[in-house]
Amino acid sequence: MYDYRYSFHVSQRMQQRSMRKKDIELVLEYGTQVDDGSFLLSNKDVAREKCRRKREIQVLERLRGVRVVIREGVIVTCLRATKTQMKKVLRCVQ
Repeated sequence: MYDYRYSFHVSQRMQQRSMRKKDIELVLEYGTQVDDGSFLLSNKDVAREKCRRKREIQVLERLRGVRVVIREGVIVTCLRATKTQMKKVLRCVQ
């Protein structure tokens, strides 16, 4: 995503404030750019992302058990697998 270098100063501050690089990346990805050189993760940004993730979870729940079959780089079919089919297919994978 972003390919920023981290200064010695920010490395110290991250350590003091218990922040990880992933935390900084999340602010850069989902926050609002407030001027040329800074981003802020606002309450509105957090609410938006929570809502988006809740929708993602709902979609994942709806798609549970769907199997997509690909042959030679072409998606050829999709189907809802039964519990028995899921167990059989997963047994072969492991």
